[in-house]
Amino acid sequence: MVATSARPPAYLSAREAARRLGVSDKTVRTWVRSGRVPGEESVRGFRIPADAVEALAAERSADLGADTARPSADVADGPHIQDQVADLRAHVADLRDQVSTKDRQISELHTLLAQAQRALPTPSERLFSGPTDGLSSAPTQTPAKPPQRAPWWMPWRRATS
Repeated sequence: MVATSARPPAYLSAREAARRLGVSDKTVRTWVRSGRVPGEESVRGFRIPADAVEALAAERSADLGADTARPSADVADGPHIQDQVADLRAHVADLRDQVSTKDRQISELHTLLAQAQRALPTPSERLFSGPTDGLSSAPTQTPAKPPQRAPWWMPWRRATS
């Protein structure tokens, strides 16, 4: 019996590479098409070298480690960040004012709608009263009925009788 070692495959699919990199399949496919990750696209899918995926994973983890190693106090104390925070707070206050204005307008519209509904006649008043809106004073006419036609089988019945 030949002992086989559990080596990772030489090539990975886009899904396998995405799992190892912590990104979506679509991102990996985009990286392959753009040349950021070496690989090839075929009818059966993507073939990406496993060593290239491992190298990219190591690079991404090193970048992530470098980002978290920076002290966050230096960033928070920067005047640029403080200006952005002040701008955002002013924008939020402006949005709150706009929301309260819209709420008042909606309330006024509800009041106007209720007044208009009270001014309309009830359905029973419309049924028993004549036309009071001045639009039409002529009585309504019922549409004329079309002439009755004999059923399709009637000529044969007459012929056999």
